[in-house]
Amino acid sequence: MPFTLTTFQKILKSTFKQINKDQAEALSIQISANFIAGRTAAEKHTSIQSAEPDHTEEEEEEGLTTIEKAEIAALIALFLGYSKGFNKITEKQISETVKEMVTAGKTQAEVRAYVGGVFEGKEKIVIDNIGKIRKEIKVDKALHITQVDKVVKQKYYSSLNNYADLLGDQAAHDSYETGRKTANIAAGISQWVFTGPSDERARPHHVALIGTTYEYNSDQSAYAESCLSEPRCRHRAMAWFGDSRDTPAEEWQRLKDDAGLRWDDVKNEWSLK
Repeated sequence: MPFTLTTFQKILKSTFKQINKDQAEALSIQISANFIAGRTAAEKHTSIQSAEPDHTEEEEEEGLTTIEKAEIAALIALFLGYSKGFNKITEKQISETVKEMVTAGKTQAEVRAYVGGVFEGKEKIVIDNIGKIRKEIKVDKALHITQVDKVVKQKYYSSLNNYADLLGDQAAHDSYETGRKTANIAAGISQWVFTGPSDERARPHHVALIGTTYEYNSDQSAYAESCLSEPRCRHRAMAWFGDSRDTPAEEWQRLKDDAGLRWDDVKNEWSLK
C-alpha cells in the first residue's frame, strides 16, 4: 500500500486510541493494587510499599468501602487525564513532524525511523506551556506551607518512556499514600508525620518538613500531601500516635542537621549544603 499522509494520520489516531485504552487498564490495576497495599500497611502499622496484596484482587475489591472506591476512581481519573494529555501532545507532534517530512521530500524509511524513534523513547516530546500558570508549593522559615502561582518560562522535554516511568511511579506513590491515609482515618488516627530521606536527592523544602505533624483534612495537611505528590518524591505520611511509638523530635532534627539543611536568607528558601 503506497504511503499517504491521510492514511498515516488515520493509523496514528487509531494507535493512540488503543494506547489510551491499554494505559487506562494498566493504571486501574496499578492504582488499585497500591491503594490496597497502602491501606494494608496502615492497618498493620508498617511502612513497606508492596504492590502485591495478600489477597486476590477480587477479594480485596469486595472489602472496599464506598469511600475507598471513590478515592481509587478519583486517582484513576487524575492520572488517566495526565496520560491522555501527554499522548495528545505526542500524537500531534508526530502528525505535524511527519507532515513536514513528507513536504520536504523525506522517504518512507525516514518517516518510519522517526516514528519508531518516538515509540522507542529516542525522540523528545516538547510540552510548551510557556506563559501558563502552574501551582507551586512554598515552605517558609517557620515551616508554614503556602501555594503560589508561577508563570511557566521554559518548555518541558520528555520521551514516551521517561514520562511513562514518571507517571507510573507517581501513580503508585500517590495511591499507596491515599490508601494509608484512608485506613488511618478509619482507625481513628487524626494526625500524621512527614517522614522520609534527607539525602542529596531530596528537595530541600521536603527535608525541612521531616518530623512535622499535621491534622488530617486541615489546610496545612493538604499542602503537605501535595509535597508528597511532587514528581519523584520518596517521602511518606506516617501515622502519628502522640506516644512512645513515635520517632522523637530530636531524631528528626539530627537527620536535618546531618543533611546540612539551612534557610537561605538571600534566596528566601530552604537549601542543603
